[in-house]
Amino acid sequence: MSTKPEYAKTWLLHHANEPVVDGSTWHSDQGKGRLFCRTLLPEDAVLEKVGGPGKEFLADGVNYAIDQGPSEAIRKRGDNTKPIKYDEVPELMGRWRMEVRPGEPRTEDVFLHLIQVGAQTLEEMCPATFDAGEGRVTVGFATTGPISGHIRIAAGGQEVVDRPLTTSVMPQSGITGSD
Repeated sequence: MSTKPEYAKTWLLHHANEPVVDGSTWHSDQGKGRLFCRTLLPEDAVLEKVGGPGKEFLADGVNYAIDQGPSEAIRKRGDNTKPIKYDEVPELMGRWRMEVRPGEPRTEDVFLHLIQVGAQTLEEMCPATFDAGEGRVTVGFATTGPISGHIRIAAGGQEVVDRPLTTSVMPQSGITGSD
């Protein structure tokens, strides 16, 4: 939400390697893995692929070198650091990104993305409503008010699960067996 529609709102996801875009869905590979992302909201989303050689850290028309910004300020402060020089920007520094913006200026926008990860053998992304074993899974999220959601799982013509998603964090002690 913004007080003025002209205040830009952008959702972004960094990628190690160049994303392949197909409509509102894209994927990128790194190592043996593949990441898919599909923009579900805003419905009028505009997707832009940004990056590549000489544009890895492009912002407002300027590609900021790795040794500028915070690392430059640390050197100026007198810390014993040296400029970072690379022949090629390492993958894990996020050489590419996808930027998602609303198609029209508004004061309120909701961004919703479905992200799926797997091996590079994964050829396409699952649909937003998907099958899991014998069940059909549907998950919904609130777009206003408190954070909330709902899950439904139907199997064999019956609702197996039909309940709100939890709004609390599960206790973390004891889950690994070594706590």
